[in-house]
Amino acid sequence: MTRRILTVCLLLALLLTACGGKNREPEDPPDMMPSAPGEGVTEPPDETPEPEPAKPEEKEPLTLENLLTDIYTVAPGTAGSSLRATYAAGELLDWIDVNSVEQEDVFRWIDENVPMENSAELARAWAAVLTEAEALMRGDETAYDALDDAGYTMNSRTAARAG
Repeated sequence: MTRRILTVCLLLALLLTACGGKNREPEDPPDMMPSAPGEGVTEPPDETPEPEPAKPEEKEPLTLENLLTDIYTVAPGTAGSSLRATYAAGELLDWIDVNSVEQEDVFRWIDENVPMENSAELARAWAAVLTEAEALMRGDETAYDALDDAGYTMNSRTAARAG
């Protein structure tokens, strides 16, 4: 028992001496001479670089497949689903502004990506996205606040038509 206590004390002593490290006292710079208060005191130049002006972020073109995937993953009733629905609504409005789609393309994507047992989930997600898109098209301020919270910035041309 005494041997264990001695071993623990030695380990603690080694740990404490190992933590000491170098002297952490600040050293006087060799070229500095003491001066009277306020005499010869100059402030160092501000070396902080000026921030570059923000550039508008270029978005990658959204494909129909990515858009439909974002709509499908809204999952109403789960945490964050309203923000995902708002984000997908912004994408949908932007996408529709510059694209057209054939109904067969949407049906093909659904057949390939949505199992039959999940078709009700897709319908609920689609309804949630359309509700948000409608609110954005009406110019509803809370819908635009939610779009901002979701982190999506609509194309300015689409936003002008919607609002």
